[in-house]
Amino acid sequence: MPAQAEMVKADLNSASESDTLAIGERLGRLLAGGETIALSGSFGAGKTVFAQGIAVGLGIEDHLTSPSFALANSYHSDERHLWLHHLDLYRVSTPAEAMTFGIEEYFNPSAVTLIEWPAAVDGVLPDDTIQIEISLQNGDNRRIAVSFPSNFADLAKRFLGQIRREPADEHPKGDVINPRNKAQLPDTEVGSKSRDNTGD
Repeated sequence: MPAQAEMVKADLNSASESDTLAIGERLGRLLAGGETIALSGSFGAGKTVFAQGIAVGLGIEDHLTSPSFALANSYHSDERHLWLHHLDLYRVSTPAEAMTFGIEEYFNPSAVTLIEWPAAVDGVLPDDTIQIEISLQNGDNRRIAVSFPSNFADLAKRFLGQIRREPADEHPKGDVINPRNKAQLPDTEVGSKSRDNTGD
């Protein structure tokens, strides 16, 4: 995928699985269809948990699970009239393999396309793919680095603004969001200390 000339970036820190789920949900609330999200991270980083949060935010009632063997699962939001295509490309090693199973068919304006393990297909992703990387930190902490292409700058600002306005209720000692570039928002707490942050 060609490098974007300008990105709106933010670093978020998740202290628990509930935090990761909540951050994904808040992004899902704002998606309108036509977005492609590349979700990277090692095993156990919380990629599927984040994807489940997006599904909740889209109003999808079905429980999202990793499509490791099927490569892709699709879910429909009756509330939002949108499809969520969830792809797990861990077993795909080249763009040619992805083209063989028809990856381009999943990129359309009436759907949100979420791709775990996207590295092998970087060259065939849309130029305006939203990049999210979840990395393991100390203990249960996770760093969630989000990069929005410049044409999604408004989405980025609304997403970060929503997190700023809606900290988790029960545990206010949650974590800090450090926006960079255009998203000049104050540090924000997003706290919740519940389950371990170990979902893939």
